[in-house]
Amino acid sequence: MPSDNDANIKLLSAVDLNQNFTIDDIANKATFDVLADVEIGADLNQVVDSFDLHVAIRNLTKSETVATVTKTGTLTPDPTPKAFLNAERVNIPANWAPADVGDVLQAVASYIVTAGANKDFSTAQSQTFVVS
Repeated sequence: MPSDNDANIKLLSAVDLNQNFTIDDIANKATFDVLADVEIGADLNQVVDSFDLHVAIRNLTKSETVATVTKTGTLTPDPTPKAFLNAERVNIPANWAPADVGDVLQAVASYIVTAGANKDFSTAQSQTFVVS
């Protein structure tokens, strides 16, 4: 849990397309989603403006990045002091960089929340999954 003045990716998961279930393996170049469960602390949530969620899929076997996607959005400040919880879904489109059957992949992400001139940063990584 972040402090009242922080934002955090609580959990990052590679999931089946339009589902909430984590994947163990993915067909080469197939479309899938990444879910980022995010939380913004109560004080920061009173002054937020926007967010940027940068997601990359790393091929750990070959030490390469096979896909990158950025999702941006506006945030509405909440005058009541309560935390903001959300599940941000990012689609990883088909035809990401080539990989071989058996290559190990992992999603990594950074979450940047902007509040006026201030920015708060968080990072996370998913469990690994394999190309099938």
